[in-house]
Amino acid sequence: MPIPLPPPNARPAGYTYLAQQSNERSLPNHIEFYVSDTHVRKDQTVDGFQRRIIPITQWPGDDTYAQLKFALRYEGLNIGVLRAVIPKLDPLQLTADIRSEPHGAYARRIWFLYEKLTGRELDLPDLATGNYLPLADPEIYYTGPIRRSPRHRIQANLLGDLSFCFMIRRTEELTAADGKNYELACRDLMQDSEPEIFHRALDYLYKKETRSSFAIERETPDQRRADAFVRLLKESDHQDYFQKASLVGLQNSIVDPRFSNSGWRNSITPPEQNFVSGRNAPNLEGIHFIPPRPQEIESLMNGWLEASRIALNSDAPAVVVAAAIAWAFVFLHPFSDGNGRIHRFLIHHVLARRGFAPRGLIFPVSAAMQHDPRAYDASLEAFSRPLMELLEWTMDDDRNLQVQGDSSDFYRAIDYTPMAAALYRFVQRTVEHDLPDELAYLRGYDTARKAMREVVDLPDPVADRFIQFCRQNDWKLSSAKRNTGGLDRLTDEQVAGIEAVLRSAFVAP
Repeated sequence: MPIPLPPPNARPAGYTYLAQQSNERSLPNHIEFYVSDTHVRKDQTVDGFQRRIIPITQWPGDDTYAQLKFALRYEGLNIGVLRAVIPKLDPLQLTADIRSEPHGAYARRIWFLYEKLTGRELDLPDLATGNYLPLADPEIYYTGPIRRSPRHRIQANLLGDLSFCFMIRRTEELTAADGKNYELACRDLMQDSEPEIFHRALDYLYKKETRSSFAIERETPDQRRADAFVRLLKESDHQDYFQKASLVGLQNSIVDPRFSNSGWRNSITPPEQNFVSGRNAPNLEGIHFIPPRPQEIESLMNGWLEASRIALNSDAPAVVVAAAIAWAFVFLHPFSDGNGRIHRFLIHHVLARRGFAPRGLIFPVSAAMQHDPRAYDASLEAFSRPLMELLEWTMDDDRNLQVQGDSSDFYRAIDYTPMAAALYRFVQRTVEHDLPDELAYLRGYDTARKAMREVVDLPDPVADRFIQFCRQNDWKLSSAKRNTGGLDRLTDEQVAGIEAVLRSAFVAP
């Protein structure tokens, strides 16, 4: 649902004002302000996006410095706009503005941002007194380890740095999900299950995750690639995939050898500009997403690797970190092929590295994504839709796509809040449905097989086929399957007896 347009007499304030005044294209902030001639405040909220209409008495003024302070105070950190606007400030005027309030909270942040983004020092003395201020408010954002700047008395605490970072807001939904303690629920499931049953369930979930991850890409892997993916998932916590060589090796292991890369896609000759399009839409309207240009990918991937290491060692919740790292990877799309599978693999890698669940336990998030593709698509489109409105690109008759101008800043500080919320919902489905359902099925299977032998002793393949067919048809053997795979040798009485056994084992009273 699109958010309504602002009133015709409303003037943008904060980041929207700054972007328009500097003629910069920018991704929408999660909140934006407009000033109206009326004296009534009005809030509009749609799908997590908020617009506030405030009275003219709260207008910060036409001064860029005043608008920057307003934006930092009321709208948080929009690194994209800050990277575009702050380096263009007049250093003499900015020096005077900061000298007039050297201990001001927002003045100090602007001072810090200017010097870090430009590499130039203003003619101001180092601060000798005053408390240290966090760059990102830890009550609003998930933050990383603190790196102090004594000159400004600022704590740099981003999940990354100003060249590449993960921005995730502490929304009510994420805060509530943080407190549900899914780790404890997993341990309870493990303790309440017979070890042999639990390990059989895990084996199934690893294979299910592999099938689902490939299926999302509309692929069916051969047995070699499927076995390789299962093995990589099981060993994901033994490897450090935040090294370029490790990621390249991972990509080589899971894609067709003809499409394996020796580095990022900028190393291909000629360098490759990839894109995501609809399966049956080879026209311009079918382009859903365009990642960075190949000449931008090296710098962005270096930033991603460093930000990932910082986030992995932060106090942010494991699911939040996994979402930021994994979705950032798929938005950068550094390889020719396999980006989606590696994106989902990284979720497991981060959760395993952070000890989110008992060792060896996997969350088949790909299966949850496949079960609810709209939710998965929405998590991707939270970034891709506004991005596509900003990119300028062309495509020739051979489907070679070219992006006009430097687009790298769009990918440097994405808001991953919607992606973290989506991943929590996928994890919740695993903990509350997929894993308990599989454990219950295996218990029912063992009970059913023992009881089936009292009716007729079937070979395992025939018995498994019978169970599968009945499971697909409300625990009855359909007439279409009655003469399939050895079942034609059973009498009607034996079929009825086995159906009764299966209902008893699998259908709750």
